[in-house]
Amino acid sequence: MPHAQYAMPSEARYSALKAKHHTLEEEIHVMQQCPSSDDIIKALKREKLRIKEEMEGLRSVT
Repeated sequence: MPHAQYAMPSEARYSALKAKHHTLEEEIHVMQQCPSSDDIIKALKREKLRIKEEMEGLRSVT
């Protein structure tokens, strides 16, 4: 059975990724105000980069 993220049309998937990317950016900004959140910030930045790379891949396909 295909994973739900692959069943989504690329334009809708791109929009969903863009929204998630923006949410992560805001969350990183908030977390940077807390000095003890370095590990969390690193994980959020990795996820944000993964999403950006997937968005770029979708953009090159369309």
